[in-house]
Amino acid sequence: MKRLVVSLLTIVCLGTCICYGCKPVPVNIELIVASYNTRIWDSRDYQNIRQQIEESDADIVGLQEMDVDALRSGKKDYVQLLQTQKLAYSFFAPANEPVMSYYGIATLSAFELLENEQFRLPNEYLAQNPAASIIVEHRTLTRSVIDVKGVKIAFYNTHLSYENPEMRQPQIQYVADKLKSEDIQYVICTGDFNADLNELEPLLSNFCAYNTKDDYKITFPGTSKPLDNIFVSSNITMVEKGLIESSFSDHFMIWAKLRIEALA
Repeated sequence: MKRLVVSLLTIVCLGTCICYGCKPVPVNIELIVASYNTRIWDSRDYQNIRQQIEESDADIVGLQEMDVDALRSGKKDYVQLLQTQKLAYSFFAPANEPVMSYYGIATLSAFELLENEQFRLPNEYLAQNPAASIIVEHRTLTRSVIDVKGVKIAFYNTHLSYENPEMRQPQIQYVADKLKSEDIQYVICTGDFNADLNELEPLLSNFCAYNTKDDYKITFPGTSKPLDNIFVSSNITMVEKGLIESSFSDHFMIWAKLRIEALA
């Protein structure tokens, strides 16, 4: 009996030793990430927009100009209506003060969203005119955390002011600072930045981008403007990128295939 107990203890100890001696396992991750300003409050054409999202085969999508329970767009939850069998998880962040309805940005994901946060972007006009917050859009940034094969990824989504560069510049700097101070090693940010590429220097100088000054795609048809973008940290490789044209929105959807080589 004593021998049996000793043998069992030996097995447990050896098992523990082996476990403590384990080394991180290399993990290769490929993701498709998309960004799309849907303008769904105007078109309400969620079925065709959802079809485009499905065609992109995206694993995570940052959406802008989304309505939830708004009278102007038929009192529907368009975030829920755009979810697919693959993109089963979502996070919606309102960019208005909730009175009768919501308007804002959303994230759709094939992976469970472990954390979700919303940040209001700087707005000098609202700072000086707080009463206007009921009718003026609050530009916003969201942060979600996903786990892919044991590797955590911080996913951000945003929609910046369109009015002028002076209003956008503090917002761009705020987004850049948030991304640079992120504790998680792997960072992705999608959005409609409403900005000339020269304005995005705080982001372009620190992150890899879908649209750069030397290589860009027009995402706002009828203009020469690449307003939409995807930024990733330097430890993420953008191996392929594409654009899906649309007549259902005033923007085109952009997507990028990303590769992460990590240890889990």
